[in-house]
Amino acid sequence: MAKAYELAVQVKDGVLWATASGTRSLAAVLGLTRDIMQACAELGVKQALVDVRGLKGQLEPTDSFEVTSRHYPAMRNRRVMTHCAIVDRKGAEANHAFFENVAVNRGLNLRVVTDAEAGLAWLKAAADEAKG
Repeated sequence: MAKAYELAVQVKDGVLWATASGTRSLAAVLGLTRDIMQACAELGVKQALVDVRGLKGQLEPTDSFEVTSRHYPAMRNRRVMTHCAIVDRKGAEANHAFFENVAVNRGLNLRVVTDAEAGLAWLKAAADEAKG
C-alpha cells in the first residue's frame, strides 16, 4: 500500500528540515514522525523543523490527542531528537495550540508555528540554552 504522504529531508546548519506533502491523517502523521525520527538518527541531527503546510486536511481533535498522548511519548527518544518545530498553515491556530499543549504536557519539546523563521528562532534559542 502506498503512503498517503511524501517527505523530503535535508540538513541545514545542524537542523533537519523536513517537508511533508500529501494527505493529513492519523496514520500519515505517525508515519511522518517515524520517518523524521529515523532521519534524525541516521543523520546525527537532534533538532527538526517540520513543514506540514503541504498536507491536505486537518486532524480531528481526538486524533491530535491520540498522536501526542499515546504515540509520541512511545516514539520519543531524546538521544535521537531533542526539539521539534512544526510549521503549519495559518488559520488553524486553535488546533495548533491544542496539539502543542498536549505534547508539551507529555514532556515533548515541541512548538507549532506558522512561519519557518519563528520555528528556527525557537530551535536556535533551545540549542543556545542547552549549551548554557
